[in-house]
Amino acid sequence: MIARFKTFICAHTTKYGDGVLDHFKVSYTTQIKAWLGVLYLFRLTVLNSRKYIFETFRNRELIACLNPRDVLILGGKPDLHQCLENGYGLFRTGGIEAAILVAWRRGRTAPLILQIYLAKKLLRGRKYFFLWEDTLPVGIFFSLLGNSCHHSTICIQHGFHSAGASGAGLNDGALCKYNLLYALEQKEHIPSSDTAIFELGLPYDVASSNEISREIVLVGTGEHEYRRDFYFRSLDFYKRVQEQLRGRGWAVTYRPHPDEHGSDYSSLFPAVDEGTKLACLSGPRKTFIGYVSTLLYEARTLGHCVICVTDPAMHKNSFTPNAEIDADDARNIETVIDNLHSEMETILVPRPRPIRDRFLAILGEIEMDRRCLDE
Repeated sequence: MIARFKTFICAHTTKYGDGVLDHFKVSYTTQIKAWLGVLYLFRLTVLNSRKYIFETFRNRELIACLNPRDVLILGGKPDLHQCLENGYGLFRTGGIEAAILVAWRRGRTAPLILQIYLAKKLLRGRKYFFLWEDTLPVGIFFSLLGNSCHHSTICIQHGFHSAGASGAGLNDGALCKYNLLYALEQKEHIPSSDTAIFELGLPYDVASSNEISREIVLVGTGEHEYRRDFYFRSLDFYKRVQEQLRGRGWAVTYRPHPDEHGSDYSSLFPAVDEGTKLACLSGPRKTFIGYVSTLLYEARTLGHCVICVTDPAMHKNSFTPNAEIDADDARNIETVIDNLHSEMETILVPRPRPIRDRFLAILGEIEMDRRCLDE
């Protein structure tokens, strides 16, 4: 397992330029934490009755579908309050992360080997690992661990992939036995033919409305670290859109990517939405304008109006928006929006099955498949 772990960490060198762990320093505290992590693993003897194991609270809507007494969260100190409040178990992964770092940067694999050995011994019974990634250290650790112990490893895709969005073979889902996708057409982006695919749809419920509002949401690209020129060009385009619509009865809001820095955009947009995604997608139908983003796909799926901006420097979305507009021309944006709103008046908002029903139906199929494999 150590060799496979190293192989998958090395694969990220191509994507990030440096190894994914090469920017971290290994202090004496980190080395002590790695060894303390070996002792902390014995906490699994207390938590072993919990069979549904989730990596953080990223998919809290799915976690809420299950009996809290069956749920174990892989997280850290920030997750403690929510676990205590709801009755979930908590296993802190800091010791595992430290052991991974010490093994990678210092070549001292003893803490990591011991943690793997103990985890294999202590995780008894049928377990279901729900991971939001299997390409970063923690996700790789638990997917390889789960597979080697014949547990069910399930990757809940946390985005909608578009062609050219990432390097070949670097998308999540390669290591897990099962993948839950936004849409079945996304399976072409899963770098493994051995995984079972399920269409979950959007992993949450949203209170939507057929009412059409005059709210405009400009969706940040999140490219400020990797492609600075493109990023500031996108801000310039959004600023021109804002100027075109200002004073005409439109409520224009900029919604930054979670990784953006406020110093880059705060002076450009009077109204900035940093609230939850569910709040942004709920209520009357809005108009979303952006380049390539999972949020645009989610908005389109929920019946909002979506206008994608085309730019030669950016690949295109893998779904069909309501309209496209060239990045060099924002002059006709209001006409485009008015025409789309007229069309939307005759189209009702789709009503998907509740997330609880969708998730539990898929979980039932996975559990049945697991029982068949065990026989």
